[in-house]
Amino acid sequence: MANIFFGRGKKKTLVVESSDMGLRALSLEVTEESITIEKSFFSAWSLFLSQTEDDFTANLDTVMKSLTSYCSPKEYAVVYCCGDSSNWNQWTQTGVIEDEEELEEYLLAKKIMRDQDVWISEASILGPSISEEKESQDVMVQMIRSQVAQLAMDTIEEAGYELEAIEFLPNTFSSFYDYYCEEGRTNTDALISIGWETSVLNIFHENQVRFSYCLNFRLSDYVILIMQKMQLDETSAMQIVYGELFEVVINGSDSQSNIMPQIIDEVRVELNCLIDEIQRAFAFYITKVVEWKIENIERIIFMGIELRIEPIYEYLKSQLRIPTVKIDPMNNVEYSVEAASRIENDNSKDILATSFGLALRYVSS
Repeated sequence: MANIFFGRGKKKTLVVESSDMGLRALSLEVTEESITIEKSFFSAWSLFLSQTEDDFTANLDTVMKSLTSYCSPKEYAVVYCCGDSSNWNQWTQTGVIEDEEELEEYLLAKKIMRDQDVWISEASILGPSISEEKESQDVMVQMIRSQVAQLAMDTIEEAGYELEAIEFLPNTFSSFYDYYCEEGRTNTDALISIGWETSVLNIFHENQVRFSYCLNFRLSDYVILIMQKMQLDETSAMQIVYGELFEVVINGSDSQSNIMPQIIDEVRVELNCLIDEIQRAFAFYITKVVEWKIENIERIIFMGIELRIEPIYEYLKSQLRIPTVKIDPMNNVEYSVEAASRIENDNSKDILATSFGLALRYVSS
C-alpha cells in the first residue's frame, strides 16, 4: 500500500489521474486575480491496456519518466485520482457516527462498503438527515477497484513524488458547482457530466451536495462496440463516436461511415436506459433523501462531453423536461503559454476537465 502524507503544504499540488484512456496531470497557479492552468500533461494509451497488469505497469513506468521530467518531484506533491470506469457510489443513512473508523467498520459490516481487498473506499458524511423525524446522517460511499489504482500510486511514489491524497472522481463536480454555478442556483440543482469513462450525477440541496451517483453510461463502451462489430481500429471508432454516431442514432441522419443497424439499435436502447436511470435517480433522491419535500429537480446543469456532442445534449434536455443550463469550466480559466500549447497539440481539453476540478478542490482547501 502506498504511503500517504497529508497536508505537508511545502510543495505545489499536482493532480495525477490514471484511467482507461491514459494518464493526465495538471497543476494550477493561483493569484488574487486569476486561476491559471500552469502545467498540463496527457499520455494516451489503449482502452485495453489496463486489462493486462504487466503491460500496464511497463507502460506506466515509461509515462512516469516523461511526467517527472516535466513536473519535478522536488516541486510537486501529488493528489491521485483513478478516473476509470470502476468508479462506484452508494448513498446510505446511518445513526450519528462521528468516528471515521467506527463508521467504516459499520459500513463494512452492513456490506455497504465493498471488500477492502478489491476496492479502495471513502465514506463521506454529507450531513444530518433532511428529515425532521430521523436522527440520522446521510453518508456517501465512493469506491474504485484497487488493482489499477494501487499500481498507479506505487509507481507515483517510486518516481519520487509525495502522495498527498487519494481522490474520487465525483468530488471534482462539487468544485465546479462551487466555482461556476453560483448564478441562478435553485434549492435543488442536479449536475450531470457524461464522460468517455465515467458519467456522474450530483444533486445539490441548499448549495451542498446531498446525493451522488455514477451513471452506467460511458462513451468508451461505444468505441469498443464499433471496434468489435465493424472491425475498426480504436482511433477510427473513437472518431465515429465523437463525430456522427449520435447524430445518426438520435436524429436519423445518413451515416458516412456505414454504421451497422445493429449498432444503431443497441445505442438507441442504451440512451433510453440512460434516461430511465437518471429519472430513477431523481425519484430515489426525492423519496429517500428529501422524503417528498420537493416535487422535482428544479434545474439540471450539464458540463460533460455532451457539450461537444450536441445530439446527446438535445436528447437529454428534451427527454428529461427540466430547465437546463450548460457550463464549460475549461473555457473559464486562464492558461500558461506552455499548457495551452500542450492541450492544443494533444487535443486533451475535455479529457483534463476532471483533473482541473480536483485541482480546484485543493485550491479552495
